[in-house]
Amino acid sequence: MMDTIKFYLYYLDSLFIGYPFVIRMTVSLITLLISLYVIAMVRIVVTVRKRKRDNARRENISERFGEKLRTVLLTEQEMSFFEIKDLLNPNDTVFKNWEKRYITDLVIQLKEKPSFNDHNYTHLLEIFPLLEFWEKKLQKDNLGESKNAIRILDQIKQGITGSLFSKKINSNEASLRKHIKSEYLKYASNDAFKFLENNFDKDFNGLDGVRLHDSLKERDAARPLPLLTKWLKNSGNEFYQSFIIKEIGYFEQRAAAPYLVEFFKETDSVEVKSEIANTLGVLKYEDAISLLAQEYPYQNTVVQEAIIDMMGELRTKKAFDFLKEIYPETQNNETVIKIIKNLYKIDKRKTNTFIQKSAPTSFEKETLAYIKHNAVTSV
Repeated sequence: MMDTIKFYLYYLDSLFIGYPFVIRMTVSLITLLISLYVIAMVRIVVTVRKRKRDNARRENISERFGEKLRTVLLTEQEMSFFEIKDLLNPNDTVFKNWEKRYITDLVIQLKEKPSFNDHNYTHLLEIFPLLEFWEKKLQKDNLGESKNAIRILDQIKQGITGSLFSKKINSNEASLRKHIKSEYLKYASNDAFKFLENNFDKDFNGLDGVRLHDSLKERDAARPLPLLTKWLKNSGNEFYQSFIIKEIGYFEQRAAAPYLVEFFKETDSVEVKSEIANTLGVLKYEDAISLLAQEYPYQNTVVQEAIIDMMGELRTKKAFDFLKEIYPETQNNETVIKIIKNLYKIDKRKTNTFIQKSAPTSFEKETLAYIKHNAVTSV
């Protein structure tokens, strides 16, 4: 093909030997533009034909299986394997790849319905080899197909095991590898948490956190998670440490609170310290008040504000007294707002009295009025 193109280019060039440079350049540009136009038109025609073909195939599957799938998957009746097979595939038809793809789409749409029948769905997956089809897609070297297969398998859910993802665990493509690890944690029955070691993976980021949180939620729904402090101890990545600490709060692992208090003293990370303070507030761990009150004067502003918020979450007399103590010494207006807000959260009446007796500035009066107004309108 390339030899043919070169031949015509040389031929075209030879036709205009001896002509002025401007004419030769103009002819070359016109030839290039015509070529680009032809290529664009071919692409448009191919795209339109592909879209028409895909629509026709989708309609074909919908006509053949749409009503039957609704009968099987949206009924309250628990059907037997053979009843479903006789309805959907009585002749043991071997389906083409495109048929499996569009059958999958129909099934996933029906899974969103509240009347979806999980019992019948299990038999359906035995009749239609959808899992095998998408597993093969996952194992392909095409990155786009692998990522799409992960998404589809996660929507199918039923019958998926951790071993299905094992072959792609060591992929050189970071985003795919990390996504696979998250899915492995969700579905594995043996050593499911092994990838929480060593910061989960290189360059742990926000998207990794979202996926990992989703996997942890699914596992916790089936069985309570082990204490996450195990993986906090072995991490040197501040972002990953902060993620684990936040998850400890989300899953209400109150048994981890004493360790978090000790970790607060050991770490130098502002991000980690502030996340610990926030999480101790979420866990309502009152024993942390004394230590964090002592540490408060020596901390960065970000950490100080997290400690203030923690006190507001704990809502105890000791927390209220601490906020009263630091209030007169605070010069930063944003921190003053945070202190008043958390005082008011703990005890509205006492906060009104305290602010009035402390010879407040106009700024402090306006701040309290604003907080009170917001508290009323949010009720």
